[in-house]
Amino acid sequence: MKLKRIVIFLAVGKTTTVHGCDPQPPCGIVAKDIQLTEKPGIVHVVLAQHEECSPDPNEINWNNSQELNLTKIEVGVETGIVLKEIDQPWNASSIFPNGLDTLPTVDQSRYSISFEKSSGSVVVTGETFGSRKLIYNLPGFVFPSNKKRPKNVIWFYSDKMERMFFVYKKGGNYGQFSISSCTTKIHSPVESKDLCVNTNTKLNLWSVAMSNPKLFSKTKVYDSLQLVGLPNAHSCGGYSYYKFNERTLFKSVQTLNKVFIPTTVDSRTGFAYSVEGGRDKAILVKAEKIVNKQPAIYRMKSRYRRIRVRIQRSTLKASFNGSN
Repeated sequence: MKLKRIVIFLAVGKTTTVHGCDPQPPCGIVAKDIQLTEKPGIVHVVLAQHEECSPDPNEINWNNSQELNLTKIEVGVETGIVLKEIDQPWNASSIFPNGLDTLPTVDQSRYSISFEKSSGSVVVTGETFGSRKLIYNLPGFVFPSNKKRPKNVIWFYSDKMERMFFVYKKGGNYGQFSISSCTTKIHSPVESKDLCVNTNTKLNLWSVAMSNPKLFSKTKVYDSLQLVGLPNAHSCGGYSYYKFNERTLFKSVQTLNKVFIPTTVDSRTGFAYSVEGGRDKAILVKAEKIVNKQPAIYRMKSRYRRIRVRIQRSTLKASFNGSN
């Protein structure tokens, strides 16, 4: 069995997140799915082959999205080894199902939020909290005087931490955000103005849906990973993912914050994965560590928090024609 070793890029710096839709139909070779395996650090990538992309970027066949062929490759994220179908047997088998869809989330529909215009307080009630009425004051939060409900705040509840989190535009200003983390360990209807930890943040929150309350119950809170997915406001949909602790949201998980590309999270190793690129270019498999302490049996050897494996177009083409 001939092994194909690919150059690995190890990074600890920041990467750029690009939001928005890609309206162009697929062409060339694109990644359709990424699958975890029973061996941490080894993933399988499903590839779809379409008609070749036009050399003219302005020439787009809007009616062509048909898949001509499908194949799968195995990628060793830490080793850079890529195996094609012709190289089987592989080093690992896929696990079905896998990723975030298999993890429990905190139900966000069992409580409700209201606002007191006169005091500027936020009131939390509902089945989650029994007969308790929780009242919080959010520093810098401005209730628009001409609206029935504010469109500058979003919230979620962490059952594990027993805390409500409020993300809002500070002073109502665009681009300036504050986060209040408020305890729910209150057993009487008392105003809890001193029960919140308040922080300002430089996190990029511009795409988060703060103006559509219908989306708030769809917020995904993964307590086991201390990860929250906040619904996006733009027409592409999707989620923006952030890490949180008892005090605040402290990290944007850029590997997951893309629309229309395969992503997954391995809860065993605490790594998030994405597959980008393709069409008439190379494909990039990205891994980003989002959980620090994991059981030793699942711990990956790499000391780097971000790993990137680039798979050149020649290797992608060879995976379909059965050559080495």
